[in-house]
Amino acid sequence: QKAEVLMRRIHRYDLESLDSGVAESPVFVQSPLPAMLDMTFPIDPSMKDKVAAQLSATSSQLPLTLNDAVLSYVNFFTSERGRKVLYAGLKRSGRYRDMITRILDEEGVPRELIHLAQAESAFMPRAVSRARASGMWQFVRSRGQEYGLKADRVSDERLDPEKATRAAARHLHDLYKQLGDWHLAMAAYNCGPYCVERAVQRTGYADFWELRSRNALPRETMNYVPAILGMAIVAKNLAAYGLPPVEPDAPLEYDTIEMTANTSLALLADAADLPVSEIRDLNPSLLGGAAPAGYEVRVPRSSGGTVLAALESVPADKR
Repeated sequence: QKAEVLMRRIHRYDLESLDSGVAESPVFVQSPLPAMLDMTFPIDPSMKDKVAAQLSATSSQLPLTLNDAVLSYVNFFTSERGRKVLYAGLKRSGRYRDMITRILDEEGVPRELIHLAQAESAFMPRAVSRARASGMWQFVRSRGQEYGLKADRVSDERLDPEKATRAAARHLHDLYKQLGDWHLAMAAYNCGPYCVERAVQRTGYADFWELRSRNALPRETMNYVPAILGMAIVAKNLAAYGLPPVEPDAPLEYDTIEMTANTSLALLADAADLPVSEIRDLNPSLLGGAAPAGYEVRVPRSSGGTVLAALESVPADKR
């Protein structure tokens, strides 16, 4: 019976010339980072002692330096405008937090660097930037390829949350080994390792805050590290700053099934009894209307066997 329903729907797609694609295209969004780094924020002197007291009682794998630059971002993220930015990311982080922290632990990267992805993309897998960086961790194509992220007309692994997280963690760890300091590694993630190395050679200081005080780095990079530290400081203890708790999104849980033929996402959605948009959300790296043969598609947890059986009931040349 399920096969008959699928076959009728395939016939409908054929009639509508949708057998090679679906009406819903993937939606890309702008990275929130450039706007955040282009702004300057006031400093609340009365907050400095409060933040210092909180940090003294806070454990962190990442050094959480407190100075005026960081304090200005703490002030921003506790303001009405900044709180909206912070909360949007914290809410979406629930989908990926368990996966990201697991990978950061496995690669020896401080867990607080999850906020790098929050600043880069607000945990939106299809975020893009003016510099043509893509994905949750905002890889440019060449850097992504360096860390094994493949991209072609069918799919772009920079948009795959798990694969991109693994690549980002390895890249950050490599930067730390190269530069010997997590703040410098964060700066290098933004402007590139050679930019940071040139600044160190030019000034003689292998310290981010010294480089910042000497304007030895691009303006965006000089704000990048304080922004992430400010975000991490506030997120660690929302209540201390008078902020209510955030209800995070539920974690994304899925089965993975391998396609044995080129398969329309509309057909996949029908087999899973889901809207096409939900199939796309689980598989953000797919760019077109179909998953190619050999591609590993994610479907909701505990549905893999059912979906695969439904697909296998349809002739391969009709999928």
